[in-house]
Amino acid sequence: RLLLAVLVCACGRVGFDDRAVGDGSGAALTLTLSYPATHVAAVVGATALALTPTVSRPADFAVTPDLPPGVTLDATTGVIAGTPTASAEQLYTVAATAGGESASAPIDLIALPGYVVDGTGDAPDSNGGVDTVCTTGAGGSCTLRAAIQTVNHQATRQLVLLGTATYSLGSALDPITNDVVIAALATTASTIRASTVHAAYPALTLGTAHVLELRDLAVDDFGGSDGGALAVTAGTLDVDRCDFDNNGSPTSGGVGGANGIGGTVR
Repeated sequence: RLLLAVLVCACGRVGFDDRAVGDGSGAALTLTLSYPATHVAAVVGATALALTPTVSRPADFAVTPDLPPGVTLDATTGVIAGTPTASAEQLYTVAATAGGESASAPIDLIALPGYVVDGTGDAPDSNGGVDTVCTTGAGGSCTLRAAIQTVNHQATRQLVLLGTATYSLGSALDPITNDVVIAALATTASTIRASTVHAAYPALTLGTAHVLELRDLAVDDFGGSDGGALAVTAGTLDVDRCDFDNNGSPTSGGVGGANGIGGTVR
């Protein structure tokens, strides 16, 4: 579940008999297929996907089930591209076939309305997120702090998408009051870090009956008080493919709520 905005050059099939493709010994290469990411996240209407496969020899491609509106699979190159125009949360299977052989690769895609964090600073939203436009001001960026403030003013589940960067926080982000997914471009490629190590505040706080989902993040250096990196006293915390390092608190541990997690962890 990650944003990919990689420019690719998708070339067509070369004009030779794929049965002759091999390692020089005369034997055809075994058909293999993979993509640069298995977990892909996209903000609806904002994230341009471009996934180019690595395939051992020319093949024909198909995907099941159908990709969301706005996203297509090139049946000749296997490139998955486009900007989703509707929400989706689905495991897709791309199949390649050539010379009687087949290979497949999974793509786990989540596409939701939300915000792309395009600034690494720690400034708040210009009006606390009330207008649901994530910006720190005229000509400003959408910071992680501003994005959390803004999604809290939405009525539906939202995606906050981080780039490959480090986001330093000088204080805890606003408490989560909506269903929110915070995801990164690639596994632990985005780091949320306390600007001062163990300065007695967590990164995120959840104390209401909502769901907070973290995907492909590193969260480091928070804590010094109850809650450590995450202070959860109600609701549901869902963590997948995340790394927590050097977080701590006197009584609850580095990841959790005061004296343990008060909500549900999955």
